[in-house]
Amino acid sequence: KRGGSPWRLLDFFNIDPEDNGTRLMLLCTSISLLVPLIPHLILVLHGTQGSGKTCLFKLLRGLLDPSVIEVLSLPRDERERVQQLEHHWLAFYDNVYSLPPWISDTLCRAATGGGFTKRELYTDDDDVLYNFRRCVGLNGINIAAQRGDLLDRSLLVQLENIPKEKRRTEKELLSEFEKCKAEILGGLLDTLVKALRIYPTLNLKGLERMADFTRWGCAIAVALGKTEKEFLEAYEVKVRMQTEEAAHASPVATVLLDYLENNTKQWEGTPTQLYKTLLNHAKTLEINTRQKGFPKAPNRLIRNLNELTPSLRALGYEVNTAKTGSTRKVCISTVPTVPTVISHENDGKSCHDTYDDRDDRDDTF
Repeated sequence: KRGGSPWRLLDFFNIDPEDNGTRLMLLCTSISLLVPLIPHLILVLHGTQGSGKTCLFKLLRGLLDPSVIEVLSLPRDERERVQQLEHHWLAFYDNVYSLPPWISDTLCRAATGGGFTKRELYTDDDDVLYNFRRCVGLNGINIAAQRGDLLDRSLLVQLENIPKEKRRTEKELLSEFEKCKAEILGGLLDTLVKALRIYPTLNLKGLERMADFTRWGCAIAVALGKTEKEFLEAYEVKVRMQTEEAAHASPVATVLLDYLENNTKQWEGTPTQLYKTLLNHAKTLEINTRQKGFPKAPNRLIRNLNELTPSLRALGYEVNTAKTGSTRKVCISTVPTVPTVISHENDGKSCHDTYDDRDDRDDTF
């Protein structure tokens, strides 16, 4: 139905009504799921039991990609995961507690696009080829995404526990949702029609890692009556949260950041000296250095720092390694964080100032 409000969708999600940034990001992300052939953010929900994580996925799936299988279980076998992703546009995985690196890689490739291959059954040399992009979602009590490359592609949304006096049965909730589902979907599509017009007029600089989504998100935000600046500021807050999550998921980064903040903002020396420094500081923090994520030698520490370099730089620290003769040195220094730069066409006016929606009722989608 035309004329519906897309914001009505958020009434069924357990999101803090005062958290305008998260509300805008979640709605823009939801509408972007209707856009094919672009990389999509991985929706990562987390919160305590009874916070409505699975319900959010079920409602979104029923609205945009109806299926008798509303949420999925994450297979450990890659061939099964790829085939599952091939069959579902919205691949929402329920109750995910941790992700091994190889599963993170599969989900990254599914979100931004990639090819997969497997041997065809009953043949010796024939392949089955898959090449697709999908909309992926994960939910769990804790944040399942831990690796930096997966977090870079994610939108973290925390849901609060629903108090007893506000709880409803699933039947009541679904019944209410069915009554206004057509209007909500119409509102989403009307917004997307406006965004399709606005998208070519945008001229943005300083895009985030998910550049295509950032551009579409800005167009959708303007179509919703917001500005590019509001969207980019909300997205920047989320990116910083994801950067901090990636850093603190690593025991090396946890120890290093605490050492730099409380001792010295800069450090220079050999990998062996840095390794011994971090070992000693880990003891003061009572962090077990025998755990799997902590390197067992200086050369492994350098590998970890290479992986953490983007996250550390976003948090204000730059790590450089250089070799002088037979000696390798590590230099850690502070760097300023760079704010998002916004540029518009039309002599500096925002698209929201120049967009005219008087002919929307004549559009078809």
